[in-house]
Amino acid sequence: APDLLTLDETLAFFADEALEVGVHVDLKSASALAGVARALGRFGLLERSLVSSFHHAALRRLARLEPRIRAGASFPEDRLGISRKRRFAPVVSRSLRSLLPLTPMLVGPLLARAQATVLVLKHELVSPRTVRQAHARGASVVAWTVDDPRDFSRVVAAGVDAVVTNDPSTFVSTLTA
Repeated sequence: APDLLTLDETLAFFADEALEVGVHVDLKSASALAGVARALGRFGLLERSLVSSFHHAALRRLARLEPRIRAGASFPEDRLGISRKRRFAPVVSRSLRSLLPLTPMLVGPLLARAQATVLVLKHELVSPRTVRQAHARGASVVAWTVDDPRDFSRVVAAGVDAVVTNDPSTFVSTLTA
């Protein structure tokens, strides 16, 4: 496996090379918040950054600590990691389908609880109505993790502002087709 870059190495690349690309840091540990904010500031990336997390209390702290960084409330949370286990895929899929009609009603409370300006949704929960609810509150919508061209087309048609993917090249061909 290739060596993974450190956060500083990655941020240096965005600061020096990828000047027109935003930075999205998915905060897995609330205890890393202050260090992430300092690193983004050290590389002059505060205004180009989004920090997303399921840890809404950490996002509230971020709003106080460094208001120039956009905060993204991630939903839904998978505390047990079930969605990463193939054998549970049918159960996860049914659960997400049952949650889909409720998601638009959760937008306001999620954004408020996290003091977030971005809603970061598992792509199965993206719908035009949910995107409209977020946009009506002045929030952007990011869909994660979209690796299938059909899902990409669906979330783009729903009006999302950004997409997280493991394979950007898939969508370059989708956009140019």
